[in-house]
Amino acid sequence: MLEEKLDKMLTSPPFPIAVTGIEALDSWFDGVSENVPLFKYIVNAKLGKKYSVIKVENLPYVCCLSQDEWDAILAKSRGLLRNGTLNGESESYVKTIITGQLPVHAREFFEPALGYLLQKLSIC
Repeated sequence: MLEEKLDKMLTSPPFPIAVTGIEALDSWFDGVSENVPLFKYIVNAKLGKKYSVIKVENLPYVCCLSQDEWDAILAKSRGLLRNGTLNGESESYVKTIITGQLPVHAREFFEPALGYLLQKLSIC
């Protein structure tokens, strides 16, 4: 049942799904925000090849990426931006880099990635 609920919820979501707000999207998840570590354990242990609970800026999100994949996307994007010429580059350049790194099934994490990179690199 959990996998079916997540299948429905995570098929092209318009925004990242925070674990602490998942109850607002489906009452089946009532009580999850009261025990995030248990929910994270269950999702990662039982559905880890398909879904994971990851931390993005210290908030838990359920998604189609593992924590390692998310961290690698940020690291690779940051590396590409550092290695490239940033003189005169705009926010649209950063957006292009991020878009190239995010898999299609994780495009809802574009804004968090953009915010992270802009903050870390102080580009714009």
